[in-house]
Amino acid sequence: MSEERRQVLQFFLERDESVATMNEVANHLAAPDGGFEEPERAKMALHHALLPKLADTGVLEYDSQSNRTRYRGHKRLEALLSVTSVA
Repeated sequence: MSEERRQVLQFFLERDESVATMNEVANHLAAPDGGFEEPERAKMALHHALLPKLADTGVLEYDSQSNRTRYRGHKRLEALLSVTSVA
């Protein structure tokens, strides 16, 4: 899994809500440790690659019309993320 997709999942694991706008996720990815220099570049990557790939796995739902994402959860991925974030 790419580091950017890990960052998207980490974003949802760190918040109380399971629904987010693309702007919220993009701002997280454009933070100093998020991997993108600008939110606009993060939005492009989210729309064209990151969110569709994660949606294909069933980890989240992505509505490209409303630019909303709903995290569905995945116990095995969450366990892997907790292990890799400690290492």
